[in-house]
Amino acid sequence: MEMKFLGGSGLPSELAEALGKSLGREFSMRPATLANLQGLLTGMAQPKFEIGDIVVLRDYAKDMFKFPAAGARSIVTQVLDTPVHVGENGTAALGRPHNIALAMVDEDGDVLEFLHDSRMFEKVGSIYDPITLPDGEVLPTV
Repeated sequence: MEMKFLGGSGLPSELAEALGKSLGREFSMRPATLANLQGLLTGMAQPKFEIGDIVVLRDYAKDMFKFPAAGARSIVTQVLDTPVHVGENGTAALGRPHNIALAMVDEDGDVLEFLHDSRMFEKVGSIYDPITLPDGEVLPTV
């Protein structure tokens, strides 16, 4: 099994060989795609989400999760002051700061809530925005 590391050729070749031998596996360095890096940087520069924001996955993150699905809208239910890091040591998942909780509705109509990295999402609205009906009537905000 070949191990792939994200990040380019920043690991010295001697260290890469020693690491591969100690793990009993061959591995190669794989650079991150430009789209992934641009998406991550854009996510870092966005304003902090607020409770009630409606968000969707960014283009580069659409194939990373089962929930929410690409194009599905989720509502920010919590914004954590201290991010939670989950995953196994030495994996990319451990480096992702899970700093928001999102609520979404699955295919069965159940409401699900998950912790996520806010950089993977972009705001498309808020539950506090006025709602305009098809006939032009504007409903008051919550």
